[in-house]
Amino acid sequence: MGLSAIRDGIKTQLDTIAGLQVHDVIPDSVNAFPAAVVRPFSGEYDPEFGSPGPIYSFIITILVTRQDAPSAQDKLDPYLDAAGASSVRAAIEADTTLSASCDTCRVTRFGEYGAHRYDDGPPLFGVNIYLEVVP
Repeated sequence: MGLSAIRDGIKTQLDTIAGLQVHDVIPDSVNAFPAAVVRPFSGEYDPEFGSPGPIYSFIITILVTRQDAPSAQDKLDPYLDAAGASSVRAAIEADTTLSASCDTCRVTRFGEYGAHRYDDGPPLFGVNIYLEVVP
């Protein structure tokens, strides 16, 4: 399966998080929050360490509105929990084949937590969540 099918599979899993507006392609603008934007980050066609094939890396950017930094962090933090109804990791790893679009996947880490902007939109708070996929 290809990148488009994998993005669709990621969206399917993230759609299980109530209230999260999921974009499986990079939109021109984001107007509804909280939002997730899924994008390919990098790929290795011939990785080392005995992997049977390519490995694709994706970034899932979670964005929330920012009235003030403390309340924005309170809105963002549940998406970073290892488990729970709003956990991105739990939603993705509930089906590591991403609707049969890949052999396996795993959420590896998060970073870039803090102030974000998307296009010419309002000030936001966000975080990038990193996902490795073996197609």
